[in-house]
Amino acid sequence: MLAFLTFFCEQRTVFKFNFVGSSDQVKVRFLDGGEAYGTVVRTDQMRDVALVQISPTGRTPIPIRTIPALVGEEVYAIGAPMEADLSGTVSRGIVSSLRRDKDDGQPYIQSDVSIHGGNSGGPLVDGQGNLIGISVAGMFMDATQRSAGLNLFIPIDDAFRNLSLRLAGADNWPGY
Repeated sequence: MLAFLTFFCEQRTVFKFNFVGSSDQVKVRFLDGGEAYGTVVRTDQMRDVALVQISPTGRTPIPIRTIPALVGEEVYAIGAPMEADLSGTVSRGIVSSLRRDKDDGQPYIQSDVSIHGGNSGGPLVDGQGNLIGISVAGMFMDATQRSAGLNLFIPIDDAFRNLSLRLAGADNWPGY
């Protein structure tokens, strides 16, 4: 499986559910070519998130921000836009809005940071490199796949809540 990993501690990572599906085990590959096997611990298909535990790798996890994103703040998306050879690409933008889906009420961070298919599941970080969201969808203007500058991210607190995980210091997040 080639998927962007968002580590929040040395042995745990958040995936998009559609990457793991009904699998109990996954094989992951890192930017440096290393590989590891992981066990799917929890999933939430509706929210499209999964928690995977892997063997210790010695890799540094992304710090997690315990306060919500702010409209207008600078953010960065990390991923592999379009193909694996572009892994590790960083794009910059701002938080445009904090939204709820009109059909199911799920919260999203809207940003103009450019993302494409390979960014899916990758981290959205603030200017200090703290994890605030997970890439989920990019909107395109037409069949040429030109970005509409409208991209959505699952807020990390919502991903954790849907995986029955609790972030220390995030007890009173207002939601979107």
